[in-house]
Amino acid sequence: MHLTLYYAPVSCSLVTYITLTEAGANFSVRPLNFGRGEHYNPEFLRINPRHRVPVLLIDDQPLLETLAIQLWAARQNICSRTTGLRGNVSPVAVGSLIISLRGCVFLLVLSPRPAVWRRR
Repeated sequence: MHLTLYYAPVSCSLVTYITLTEAGANFSVRPLNFGRGEHYNPEFLRINPRHRVPVLLIDDQPLLETLAIQLWAARQNICSRTTGLRGNVSPVAVGSLIISLRGCVFLLVLSPRPAVWRRR
C-alpha cells in the first residue's frame, strides 16, 4: 500500500502529518505552500477539486478531511502504537483524539520558543 499525504504545515492538516509520523507509518509527504497558491495547482486540483488539505492518497485514491483520514488510519491499525485505537473505532474516539492533537499543535506553535531554538 502506497500512502502520500498532501498537507500544509501551517494548517490543521498538520494533525494528520503528526499522527502518521508518530505512528511510524510509511508515507511520502507533499507539503503545499498556501502563500504561493500551490493548492490551486492543476495537479492538486485533479486530486481534490475543493483545494483543501489534508488529502491522503491511498494507492492513488484520495481520502479527504482530517477525521476521515484519522478513522481510516485507526481502522488500519496504523495509529494503534501511539494512540491505543485499533479495529472498529468510533468517530467520537477519533474526534476527541483530533481535538487533543490540535490543542498540542497550537500550543507548540503559539508557545514562546526556548532560547536554544532562536537564531543568533
